[in-house]
Amino acid sequence: MFNIDSSPHLKDLMLMGLGMTDRFFHDLIARFPLLEKLELRFCREIRRINISSRILKSFVLRHCLKLVEAKIDAPNLLSVKYDIMPSLSITTTTSPQKWEPIDNFRGGITGLSSFIRLREFIMSFNQSVTLGFNVFDWPEKKRLKRVDLKRMPPIDQVPVIEHLKLRVFSDLRLCCESLVDSLFWSCHPRKLSLVSIKLNKTLIEKLCEMLMEREDDPCCCSSSNSKCWRHYLKNVEIGTFELKNKVERPLHLKTSSDLFPFLGEHQGVYFKLKWSTYDDVVTLDRSTYDDVNIEEVEIRAAPNLQSFNYVVTNGLPWMFNIDSSPHLKNLMLMGLGMTDRFFHDLIARFPLLEKLELRFCHEIRRINISSRILKSFVLRYCLKLVEAKIDAPNLLSVKYDIMPSLSITTTTSPQKWEPIYNFRGGITGLSSFIWLREFIMSFNQSVTLGFNVFDWPEKKRLKRVDLKRMPPIDQVPVIEHLKLRVFSDLRLCCESLVDSLFWSCHPRKLSLVSIKLNKTLIEKLCEMLMEREDDPCCCSSSNSKCWRHYLKNVEIGTFELKNKVERPHHLKSSSDLFPSLGEHQGVYFKLKW
Repeated sequence: MFNIDSSPHLKDLMLMGLGMTDRFFHDLIARFPLLEKLELRFCREIRRINISSRILKSFVLRHCLKLVEAKIDAPNLLSVKYDIMPSLSITTTTSPQKWEPIDNFRGGITGLSSFIRLREFIMSFNQSVTLGFNVFDWPEKKRLKRVDLKRMPPIDQVPVIEHLKLRVFSDLRLCCESLVDSLFWSCHPRKLSLVSIKLNKTLIEKLCEMLMEREDDPCCCSSSNSKCWRHYLKNVEIGTFELKNKVERPLHLKTSSDLFPFLGEHQGVYFKLKWSTYDDVVTLDRSTYDDVNIEEVEIRAAPNLQSFNYVVTNGLPWMFNIDSSPHLKNLMLMGLGMTDRFFHDLIARFPLLEKLELRFCHEIRRINISSRILKSFVLRYCLKLVEAKIDAPNLLSVKYDIMPSLSITTTTSPQKWEPIYNFRGGITGLSSFIWLREFIMSFNQSVTLGFNVFDWPEKKRLKRVDLKRMPPIDQVPVIEHLKLRVFSDLRLCCESLVDSLFWSCHPRKLSLVSIKLNKTLIEKLCEMLMEREDDPCCCSSSNSKCWRHYLKNVEIGTFELKNKVERPHHLKSSSDLFPSLGEHQGVYFKLKW
């Protein structure tokens, strides 16, 4: 018996072995509106669960044997872990990022029927899953025979899953081959991890031998039209992991027997598996094939295709069709003159799309997307686009060009807004930057702003006298990151550029990429930010002060353009930066206001 009355900030709740009724359970969790993780184990009297929460992120159900129904309305749900039971129905209003069903196998298999059911169960998901498979018994007399491979499903009907977590509770040394055959009959995991409760080294050695020392061209299925998993497994990487903290340690072994000196009692073994089932990221670049004049791309059978990029250059004719790739996650289209209708018909085929990127699609005018899966949306140089409506509750980032004619609305604010302003000169006073400041202030959250400078006429530089019109400091919005990219020579205009940008916003971080690696420009910017006076007199005759009066501290570093890895520097002067600055690097400043 227990009672919790006054813990409204409870985030994690785990209940084990409680014989509670449905009503008791629902009355209980109603007291915890901020619950993020809920775990029920061996609660064998509960039958129906109905949860509605915008906070819940993780839900675990283990060994609740009388449970027949669980309904979860949780738009921010990240993971669901539960035992597979024929009588149990689990429904969610929003698909979590991670499904982890667990199958407890206790023997009694007849032929392939159990694993065909398991394969069909996995394929019922509209996203990749992590499967737990606990083996308590595997009768040797009922092992699958190789003749059963005549009933092997076609390779494009074997679902690819993210991770197969195999836990073995009995001695399966003599049955390892049939166990692996059966599991790979049901699914092809990108990662297989094994925990043998009794640390049965013979079992582990047998599994390593099967996976690592297989033949390149096996003859096991020479008399069958259908091939087993050995024909489709192309590469294996092996390592160990700690059972407690899951820290992994990759190993480079020549034979399976070399593993055991590295394997401790509280460790498991993992294998990263690469299959030849369209499991890789696939990129098709139209520009690559100009010499052979490929104008049409058609993909009819790629059920595990994850990523598709299609680039059309120089106004060349194009045509493409993807019919059977329901698991496509990433789509990038560039240079396609597609209509609104073509676009909407196309993305309706990909219910699991997580990232959508459109570039230079100049004919599209209106976009209307509704998806519970979409996480990233990028719009660049779609010049005729006037409206984009995005209904995506799990959207994490939106990146797009700022255009006066473009309206973008989302039903849920993404974690990251990244508008991009392309400045091509022609500035008159402060009007453009006052407009930019008002645009930034229209957001109800901090943003990352991209600012691309293509031209900055020296004759039209902002003059210091304009600082009299500087807005009060509490009206200058603070943003997370200002990404500055310079495409022309601005050595003589650096001061007015920084004045104008800091007139519009105060970034916590400023990064600079100079396309021609103009060291004079970088040195001038470093000098302005790092070697400023503590008490500047630039605005002594004005009631309104410029940014120099509010910038309190600067930290500097460089970053790699390709992988964004940052390297902080501790410099005495701006000139000390250049010995450490490479051609493929940018400079960043962390600013404290």
